[in-house]
Amino acid sequence: MSLNDLIIHNLQEMYNLHRYKKDTWKAKAYNDALQLIKSVQTPIKSPKDIESLNLGKKIKEKVLYIIQNKENIPQLTDESDDTLQKINAMNELANIHNIGVVKAKELVEEHGILTFDELLKNEHLLNSKQKQGIKYHFDIQQKIPRSEMIQHDQMIKTIMNKAFPDIKEFSLVGSYRRNKEESGDIDLIVKTKSNFDMNDLVQVLIQEGYIQEDGIFALGKKKFMGMAKLPYSVVEGTISRRLDILFCPASEYAFALLYFTGSKEFNVKMRERAKQLGYRLNEKGLMDENSEKIKNLKSEKDIFKFLKINYVEPDQRYTNNYQEY
Repeated sequence: MSLNDLIIHNLQEMYNLHRYKKDTWKAKAYNDALQLIKSVQTPIKSPKDIESLNLGKKIKEKVLYIIQNKENIPQLTDESDDTLQKINAMNELANIHNIGVVKAKELVEEHGILTFDELLKNEHLLNSKQKQGIKYHFDIQQKIPRSEMIQHDQMIKTIMNKAFPDIKEFSLVGSYRRNKEESGDIDLIVKTKSNFDMNDLVQVLIQEGYIQEDGIFALGKKKFMGMAKLPYSVVEGTISRRLDILFCPASEYAFALLYFTGSKEFNVKMRERAKQLGYRLNEKGLMDENSEKIKNLKSEKDIFKFLKINYVEPDQRYTNNYQEY
C-alpha cells in the first residue's frame, strides 16, 4: 500500500469514527482533509509533500505520523474490532440514499444489521423513500464513463433545443466539464427566467423516457434530484444514473457554472482570494462587505478578472494552476 493510500485509509476511518459518534465538526474536518489528500496527484514520500495542503493542525500531525512511521495512527489500533465493524457497517448503510446516519445507527445498534444484504432481508424497517434508495443503490454506486456522459450530454441538448428553444444556456458541470474520464453523477445547471418551473422540464424528460418516474427523490420549483437513464433507442443495457438539475437566474449563472465545475480545492483558493480582497464568493454571486452583489460579472472570465486571478480552463482547474496577478 502506498503512503497516499495509507493516509486515505486512515482519514476515511477517522471520518467514519466521528460520523458514528455524531461529532459533526470533526467528521467534516476529516472529510475535508480526505478530499485534499485524494487530490494529490503525485506520490507522498516526505513531510514536504503535504506542506502546501490546508490541513488543520491536529489532522496534519496525524498525517505526519503516518508518513514518518508508515503505519496506522494509534487511534485506529485502539478501537476494538467490534466497534470498528459497527462503525463501518453504519457508514455503509448511511451511504444509501435517504437513510442517513441516524437511521443507519438505529439499524446497526437496535436490529444488528451490518450489511446491505442483511438490510435487503429487512426492508420492513424502512419507509418508502428509504426503499427507493435501496432500489437504486447499486446504480448510484457505479461510476459513469465519459463515453456515456457524452451521450447524456447530447440527449439533454437535443431535448432542450426541441422542447425549450428559448433556453439558450445550460451545461453539464462537475467532473464532466473538467474532462475527467469518470463522473459520479450528472449535474445540469440551466439559466432560466423566474417564471420557468422545474416540473415543466421534468415532465418533458419523463415523456422522452429519460427521467424515471419512480426515481424522483426531490422536486422543487428550481431543483430536481433523481434518477435518469439513457433509453434503449440510444443505448442498450445501461443502468440508471443520479441526475441533479438546478435552475439559475442570469445574474447567478456564471457563479453557479464556476462553483459546480470545481475542482473543490480550486474553488477554495478563489474564495480565499475574494475574502482577501474584502468580498465573499459563492455559487450565487460575489458580495461586498455590505452583502451587496457586484454587478456586471456575466461570465467566468469576468469573475477571474475581477479577482485578479489568471483565467484557467475548466479541465485545468487544480491548485497548481492557480495564479494571482
